[in-house]
Amino acid sequence: MLSSVRAWTPTAFENGVGASFFSMTRTAIPCWRSNAAVAIPTGPAPITKTGTKLLCTFQPDHKKFSIRSERPPLSAAIAPNPHFHIFKSAMNNSLRPIDLNLFKVLLSIYNQRNLTHAGKQLAMTQPAVSRALERLNYIFNERLFVRIDGEMRPTRTTEMIAPLLFEGMALLEAAVNMASGFDPKHISTSLKLGLNDYGIAIVLPKLLQRVSQQAPSVFLTTMPATYQDAHELIERSEIDCAIVSSLPPCGRLATDPLFREDYVAVCSNLHPAISDGLTMTQFLAAEHLLVSYKGHLSGWVDERLAEMGSKRRVVGSVHSFNAIPELLCQQPYLCVLPRRLAQHFAKAYPLRINELPLPSENHLFHFIRLNHLTKNPISNWIRDQVIETCQELV
Repeated sequence: MLSSVRAWTPTAFENGVGASFFSMTRTAIPCWRSNAAVAIPTGPAPITKTGTKLLCTFQPDHKKFSIRSERPPLSAAIAPNPHFHIFKSAMNNSLRPIDLNLFKVLLSIYNQRNLTHAGKQLAMTQPAVSRALERLNYIFNERLFVRIDGEMRPTRTTEMIAPLLFEGMALLEAAVNMASGFDPKHISTSLKLGLNDYGIAIVLPKLLQRVSQQAPSVFLTTMPATYQDAHELIERSEIDCAIVSSLPPCGRLATDPLFREDYVAVCSNLHPAISDGLTMTQFLAAEHLLVSYKGHLSGWVDERLAEMGSKRRVVGSVHSFNAIPELLCQQPYLCVLPRRLAQHFAKAYPLRINELPLPSENHLFHFIRLNHLTKNPISNWIRDQVIETCQELV
């Protein structure tokens, strides 16, 4: 809206889109009403706006201003200027026209901590992401990210507004889907599910079958993820959700319990020392293989044995469950595995499943995703498919 204000000279008004007006008398001066700041210099000083610096000099002989513009670095464009008093317009608390895609850029940078990676996620070039970030800095009147050690770190303001923006964007998506009528048979999208090799073997086959029957145009892809790194992958938007055996320490996650899993000891049918059952003596005397995603040589079994004053012999550690069957068939090893996975392997390999001679750990598996996605109908739909699939495992 075009309005006017009165001011003594020299006065400069900045509308945020490149137009400024000057006067030498106390007259009405046209000014576009917006949420942009009105800058009134108290002395000779450059008139600064985001991305551009206007150097203004009054020439009394010619009764006119000479104006020279230059493009300063972003930090200079938004840094406080001691020569200016910044007044927000009266419309500061009202909603002005803002491109909502800018908020998608903000959230992507927040997750990725990198402009190039954010651009790849949004199908934008890195310069386009940089320009969008400049606009965001102008909207909020401060820097939203600072570069530290090659990483875009969010400022305190960004940390405060990011959860609200996540929730707001989720509400908008939910509103659009609700208005268009959510029907999984008519949606076309792809979802990235984080799983380890246990989840791929036990949960994925039935889940894929269920998804393909109810939503033929929904493509479910899996990414390697464990309880140790799933929350980081979700926060970086590398995956949409995950199935984990233990809850990660992250307050931004929504969690749903799925099923419980205990453990058994597995060996070859031809193991020379184990036949009709497994005693504690046999268990401690055997050579053990351990599955550890980080290459550790001890786990919950060793902690439980230490409490009992005992110790087993671990001869090797592998990072994948899928390597265990072949190793057990080739050497007289013993390995503690989740029960359902042991039963799955025993269908294809000559393996013996033994009950543990010590109390078994009982892990509760969870479906995890970001909190704001609980308002997203597509996310809720895939959650329901995972829960119903896992109920069939019980």
